[in-house]
Amino acid sequence: MIPELSRFVWEHRNDDPFQLALARKQYPGVAVAEAAAQIEALQKTRLKIPSWYREGMYFPPRLSMEQASSEAAARFKAGLVPAGRLLDLTCGLGIDTYFFSKVCTEITAIEQNSVVADAARHNYSVLEAGKISVITGDSTDFETLVTGHFDCIFLDPARRDQQQRKVFNWNDCSPDVLALKDRLLKHTGFVLIKAAPMLDIHLSVVQLENVHKVWIVEFAGEVKEVLYQLGASRHPATQITVEATGIDTCGRALYRFGFTPEAEKEATPVYSDPLRYLYEPSPALLKSGAMKLFGERFSLKKLHENTHLFTSETLIPGVPGRTFEIVSVCRYDKKEISTAVPELKASIATRNFPDSPEIMARKLGLSPGGSVYLFGVTLHDHRKAVLVCRKPPQHPDI
Repeated sequence: MIPELSRFVWEHRNDDPFQLALARKQYPGVAVAEAAAQIEALQKTRLKIPSWYREGMYFPPRLSMEQASSEAAARFKAGLVPAGRLLDLTCGLGIDTYFFSKVCTEITAIEQNSVVADAARHNYSVLEAGKISVITGDSTDFETLVTGHFDCIFLDPARRDQQQRKVFNWNDCSPDVLALKDRLLKHTGFVLIKAAPMLDIHLSVVQLENVHKVWIVEFAGEVKEVLYQLGASRHPATQITVEATGIDTCGRALYRFGFTPEAEKEATPVYSDPLRYLYEPSPALLKSGAMKLFGERFSLKKLHENTHLFTSETLIPGVPGRTFEIVSVCRYDKKEISTAVPELKASIATRNFPDSPEIMARKLGLSPGGSVYLFGVTLHDHRKAVLVCRKPPQHPDI
């Protein structure tokens, strides 16, 4: 990006990109459409990658920004890789690569799109990230582009097909990890793969075969990434470590919940009617499937085998997820609910319940809002119930 345009983008970084594009006649000699696109990307960067919110940065096509890691997730990943020589097969915008450079001594990044590769080189120059070398090429031909052994190889396969439709299965992504992994393991003992959150973890472990550990990474109440560490040896799928982790904006763990599928299988849940407090596990824990161990470790009782909500008589601190105080347990009945919720406003969720929250709201005559939370649930004796809850005073969620 030419210096004049870069300055224009920075000076107008707080403008509405759409309105700026409409006012292009006010800025003769300025490529306003390109500037507006850069301003839009820069504004997203301010929230997603605050370290990159600075003058002089250039952002390639929007698709690269969509799949790019957040700074929080990139910082977390940088804490997983061994120091030394790292090969990134899927550079993209290069956020992960940049934060890997904080711990690795040498990094080579491969990017097949020349425009994106040029943008990465430019941004690394602005960021003074001198440890990173970007090569334009096809990652499946990495053996012709780089030589030697690496302490880590990282890849984040593109999750769009040739028609730009979203995909997530390993063999639909590019590069195809299943076809490539054996070649990768000839050049490193540590492969780290970022996968789509919706991918089935157990199936992935079976397909990848060489999985040593899995991380489910949650940020701001949402599962952002699932990471797979591969090594030369193979372990039974039931004995690998799976870790659900919530992180803060600096990539530090707010909680860690590690387990093996074998331990989850052997755990014995305890069921109960709703008691005084209700616990909704964090998204990463729900994704992990370790619901029996969750109840066991925090001394919580489960409402039903397939209702992933838990209860206790006394308040248990430090439970990852949301905590509520149960005000009343009602039948799924409009008159009964209107008595329990006279303001007729509530946030509604369902767990193992026949109706959706939208249908529940319509049937019960409720509108969104207020301080009441309703959970439509199935209890351990198969009864359908509606739990009327409020947030406990001064109890932060984890």
